[in-house]
Amino acid sequence: MKSGIYKIENIKTKKKYIGKSIDVERRIYEHKMSFKNNTCNYKLKYDLNKYGVDSFIFSVIENVSIDKLERMEFKFIKKYNSIDTGYNIAKVSDISIIDSIDCDEIINKIINRIKLLNFNENIVYISFDDFSKKNNINNEQIKLIIRKGIDIFNKNDIDIKYEFFENRFRLIVSIKKERDERLEMLKKIFK
Repeated sequence: MKSGIYKIENIKTKKKYIGKSIDVERRIYEHKMSFKNNTCNYKLKYDLNKYGVDSFIFSVIENVSIDKLERMEFKFIKKYNSIDTGYNIAKVSDISIIDSIDCDEIINKIINRIKLLNFNENIVYISFDDFSKKNNINNEQIKLIIRKGIDIFNKNDIDIKYEFFENRFRLIVSIKKERDERLEMLKKIFK
């Protein structure tokens, strides 16, 4: 299983679809099955019906680590202009916006907000609806910023994950030192 960026190309029109996956070979297989079942996106479906399945080739452009998938997908979508002149239909504006804002500033705001919390439990759930509005960023952008800043969070002894819960974005946070201290205390008590 290799993660990476792949391409579906129509050899007659030169139009391309760019995608990413943590398992590129499996994802290409899924696309081939969607071609067989005629369930692909509307742009691909139109040309599939017009030119036939033999007009399409599938290839891996580049194997990349999981943490670089979104950025590399964006790079190749831009390179091939596959939204405007190809088969991609989703906008990748979240990634381009992340490139244009100060992620470190947002990460530090998140860290400062976390440090203000009272950790009575091992884990604290934080809703980021207000934070998103104040900083003019959406949930997808927060996820990208958190991925980008994972090393900074670790240096601040913060374990951080995110999830969608009841249609709302939230962070799941635990402070490593406090958790580790509690574990040590429990070990002493139950010796």
